This record gives sequence, C-alpha cells and structure tokens, in this order.
Amino acid sequence: VTPCADCEGIYTRIEFIDSATFIKSSKYLGKSSRAFLDMGQWSIKNDSVLTTMAHGNKQQYLFEDNSLIMLNQDGKRIKGALANYYRLNKGEPEAKKNW
Repeated sequence: VTPCADCEGIYTRIEFIDSATFIKSSKYLGKSSRAFLDMGQWSIKNDSVLTTMAHGNKQQYLFEDNSLIMLNQDGKRIKGALANYYRLNKGEPEAKKNW
C-alpha cells in the first residue's frame, strides 16, 4: 500500500506476464472497491532500474533486496517520512493463494 493524497492508501499489485508485458492493479482504499487496471511494457536498465510504460505514462522502480522501490518522476528515491511506504514487496501469485 502506497501513500495517497486523498484516500487511505493505494493498494498496488504488479504482475509481470512475460519478458516484456505487465499488468498493474491499483485500488484506492477508502474511496472505491473498484480496481484500476493498466497494461503495458516493462524493461530493465543497468540491472537495477525497472521501467513500466502504459498509455504514455512511465513509472520507474529500483530493484533492491527482492523488492521494487517506486522512484519519483526524475528517477530518484522518494525521501521524507513516508519514503518506506513506496516499497513494493514480492507476494504470492494469485493462483497459488489459498482463499
């Protein structure tokens, strides 16, 4: 869950479909039960920076300690009191979860 300016947080899930395609699901907690989906292309630069591109929107992540750290628009780490909340941890694939 990443910080949100006008909700309780954004539940973010990124699934890498193949070597170039991803699906991102974002749910705005406390606002709606509906998830927003994006699908696009991803690539890795310098073995540590992952870039996603969907509908002309680019997001960069730093791959570190088996996690993805969301970077700001300039490709830099987000600083401040909420910086630790921009880390996306690896989870189980949906098909393997026991509901």
